[in-house]
Parts: sequence; structure tokens; C-alpha cells
Amino acid sequence: MAIRLSSGEWEGRDAVRELADLLRQAGGRGVHALVGAGISVGCASLPTWTELIEEIDPPMKSVGGKGARVRDPRVRQDLPWLAHLAEKAYLAEQRKPEQQRQPKPDVRGLLRRRFHLDALPKLLNDVLPRVLELPFQHILTTNYDNLLDLAHARYRADQPHRVLRWERSEDRSRFVGSLGRDDAERYYVHLHGRAECPEHCVLTEEDYRERYVRQTTTSRNLYAMFATQSVVFLGFSLEDVELREILREVQTTAGGADTRHYAILPRPKEGEAGLTAYFTGKYGVSPILYPNDDEKHAALQPLLEDLCEQVRTDAVEDDWAHVEVSLDPKVPSGQQDPNNGRFGGAAVREGFQLVVENVINWKDTWASFDVCVKGPAGTFDAPVAIYLHPTFPESVVRVLPQNGVARFSLHGWGAFTVGAVVKEPRLMLELDLAKDTRFNQAFLER
Repeated sequence: MAIRLSSGEWEGRDAVRELADLLRQAGGRGVHALVGAGISVGCASLPTWTELIEEIDPPMKSVGGKGARVRDPRVRQDLPWLAHLAEKAYLAEQRKPEQQRQPKPDVRGLLRRRFHLDALPKLLNDVLPRVLELPFQHILTTNYDNLLDLAHARYRADQPHRVLRWERSEDRSRFVGSLGRDDAERYYVHLHGRAECPEHCVLTEEDYRERYVRQTTTSRNLYAMFATQSVVFLGFSLEDVELREILREVQTTAGGADTRHYAILPRPKEGEAGLTAYFTGKYGVSPILYPNDDEKHAALQPLLEDLCEQVRTDAVEDDWAHVEVSLDPKVPSGQQDPNNGRFGGAAVREGFQLVVENVINWKDTWASFDVCVKGPAGTFDAPVAIYLHPTFPESVVRVLPQNGVARFSLHGWGAFTVGAVVKEPRLMLELDLAKDTRFNQAFLER
């Protein structure tokens, strides 16, 4: 018997399948993405949130031999407030005679210089093309850069698109009127403005007050969208107070109905216990968590690859990875190792091989290890379905190859037979862990 405790994959795979089904069935209608700065990481010279704070509010220097005053962390991490202070200081200096002015950062000029791109940069991450490939009806963003529409021209040139700026009433009306309607044109909606018009960007505390407190148009329109459409948050931490309060209001009004939104988020270092219930119950959002121990978000790209692959396939019943229990009538039902004999009995076939690597034996019957499928000459890019013992919470997992190896990491209790199905060419592999002497004897006999 085996029990999976953790893996190198992401938590929330059921939500991934639900989202893939939703995107496939909707056919690009009524499902939208709301993307944040996370999808731009690694693209050209666009600054991160932390780097932007450093430019707007450089660390204080010591004066007269004394230590520098350090801002409270709550202040240091609040970009709208820091931008508010910086703009206030800059405008105060501009009112002085030129010879008396002290250098202060011009936050509006900074936005234009740092976020407006004249052309699509050569240096792009692997996340952006996958986001554009997914069949969202529209993509909304709080980013100031024009990366999305530049990338659309390269990766989705066959699909018409239009850039909308939220501060323009005609653009808001066009967007709201399109919700749920069959329309081939995709809108890229900039909720907080674009860098080429920095005077309209929502950046400072005062800007947020004007957009979300003094005026109710934005809150009403977003409420209507969250209440009637499905939204997928990408590269977005869900820490934005204004958007969370709108989601909370929708969830309260709906009486805690089933969730209609999804958020793809890095798994918290301190653990995710209770996080799913928190997001679904309070905000109506199902989280999909990917590992991010190195804080480089490397797992986001394969997650989106998996989502794209599932959207492209048919329903699970007709999927290439599905293996019927009756595949081999000689296998008795209810046996302790039901995968044994179901996948042809061979771990090597047509240049592909199913192996186990990085075995670590823990106490008694526990071990951690990697299940790997390697292709001919060490390179292949076809998806692989790995079959584990049915006692695992998720006994069939999809894995996309990286550098010619489809790898899945897990912890298990006792030996069992692993099966694998390679999509192209469609072939099956089988490996009995009970014959691998690298495991403890207690693990092998369990």
C-alpha cells in the first residue's frame, strides 16, 4: 500500500481540471484573466514591485554619523502610500524657485520611463505565451506596461484585439457590454492606466481613493463582472484590498454559493493549511498553489503548460491518458497491487524507459523518490500520465517533460507498481518498485 504525502507538483489539481473544463466548454466566453506583475517577471527591464519601491523611496542614509531612521515595514511595503509621499514632495519642490529646488523623484515620469515599451523585448519569460494561449474572453490587468498587447501581436496575430483604458468611459461601456457575448475580439483592459499616459495611472494613495472610494463606477462594474463571470487571477497576489473587498461583497451577497473564480498562487512557505477554505469561503476563489521555495516562480510555467494541454484535450473519459481497469482481464479486481500487469510489464519500450531516481529511505516503510520517464536520446516533449497506487489521493498525474525527462516526486509508504502512458507515441510502461533493492526491506515487503 502507498500513501502520497507531497509532491513536486502543485496543490489543487482538481481545480486545474475544473478550470480546464470551464475554459474548454466556455469556448472563450464568460471566462477572463486578471493578471498582475507576476507574469512580467523576467521580461526585459520591467521592474518588480520591490524594485519600484526602491526607486520611489530609496533607503534612508545615516546622517552625521548616526544611524538612519528605518521606516516601519507596513509603510515600507505600501507602494501607494510611498508614491503619495514622493509625489507630494516632488510637487512641493516644483513650486519653489528653480535654484532652490532639491532633487526629488518624479513618480509619473518614472512610470513612463520604466514601463512603456517601444517594442516587444527579446528577453521574455515562458509564462506570457501560455497566458495568451488560454482561451480567455478578455484579459484585465493592473500592470502599467504594454507588454500584453505587444505579445498578442506576436503570439495571437490571427485573433483581433483591442486595448481599453478604464479611465475612459467609452472603453468601460464597451467592456461591460461585451461580457458573456460571442465576440472574436479580445480586450486587454488596463484597470489602473498605462505608462504612456502616467497622469491617468492609479499609483498613489490619492489615486486609489479617487478610483475606488470617491467614485463608485469602478466598484459597480467590477462587482457585476465578479458576480456574473468567471475570473482567473494570474501573477496576482490577491493582496489588493480594493479588489478583495469587491470579491467579499459578491460572495456575501451570493450566500456562500459555489466558487466561480480561480487564483494561481505560489504556495506559502509557512504552509497552506486552511488556505483553500479561507479563499473559497470568504472570497469565492479556488486557489491553485504551486511550489516556490526558491522564490523564482519556476513551477508556474509547467503548471500553465499542463492547463493548456488539458484545455486542448477532450473530456477525461476520452482522454489519451485514460486506462480502463479491464485492460488486462487476467488482473483480479481488489488485489493489493492493481497496476501490476496493466501496463504491459515492461519498463523499457521503443526507446522510452520508466525509472526511479533519488531514493531516500526514511523510517521503516517510508521513502521519498522520483518517478521518471525518459525518452529516446534523452529528449522528448510529449505529456506523460503516471499511474500510482489507488490509495493515493490523486492516483493519476500528468507530467510535462523538462529537458527530456518527465519527473514526478513523491513520498510513499510501501512498494507498488507504477504505470506510465506516453501520449506520443502512445505506449505504456510498467515498473514494480518491489524489485528495487535501493528501498528498505520493510518498504519492499509492505
